[in-house]
Amino acid sequence: SEFKTRSDLLITTFQKRTANNIGLLSSLIHLSVVSSGIESGSVYETLLVNNSWIIFHNSPPPPAFNVCTCSVASECIIGKVGFQCILGNNCTKDTTVWTIPGLFLACTYYESILTSDLRCFYDQACFNTILAMYNVDMPDRLPLPSLVPYLPILNKLAPSRFSPTDNLRTLFDNLMVEEWNITGDFNGYYKACAPVSCTYTSVQRLNIIALVTTIVGLIGGLTVSLRLLIRLAIRVIPMIIAQWQNQHVVADHPEIIRRTSMKIFLKKH
Repeated sequence: SEFKTRSDLLITTFQKRTANNIGLLSSLIHLSVVSSGIESGSVYETLLVNNSWIIFHNSPPPPAFNVCTCSVASECIIGKVGFQCILGNNCTKDTTVWTIPGLFLACTYYESILTSDLRCFYDQACFNTILAMYNVDMPDRLPLPSLVPYLPILNKLAPSRFSPTDNLRTLFDNLMVEEWNITGDFNGYYKACAPVSCTYTSVQRLNIIALVTTIVGLIGGLTVSLRLLIRLAIRVIPMIIAQWQNQHVVADHPEIIRRTSMKIFLKKH
């Protein structure tokens, strides 16, 4: 119907426009963060120039050819996120104690969020390991909120069009919408259009009774039509045959026409 066609077009336009706006906003945030020069794991130095201290950002060049680095491209993935042993308390200093599955470190923290996924938050053991590793090397770190250990993990058995390994960029690009449920407001559409009259078409599948009735009606109509045609043919066909025979007789015996004409002439005179 026209209502469904128009509503589908409006919904499709709204979905595309919203996704484009979110993508544009994400691009603006990315450009803003990149232009600020704040990179993940950055090293900053201070230089004294003309009696003024200047903060210098040290971005190392690529270590080898075809190796992605933040000094060349801001979309590079530096590595994985994990717990580093800094002080050497209960762990070996300057080593990675544990790497969190699905979390990646990019050139900017914003890009790191978009690149990472939530697979660890679907696994109770993985989530418990994060809580256990939080204070492994830094006992003076600010404590987690009291409700964090009691947070439920995400349900991997719940029906979803997204998988636990889909990164957050994929979720944002799809507006984090599982399903679009469209409900038509026919009353509102009628009031907005204010039509003079309305028509509709109902499409139904024929049942056995309707099918038999249709066939019987069709046969009955054909029977009546054939009867009329046969009666008409019985009257018309002999007339056509007789006319055809008369034409052939006249063509084969023209003297009959002359004699008939003479007789008529003599009778008149």
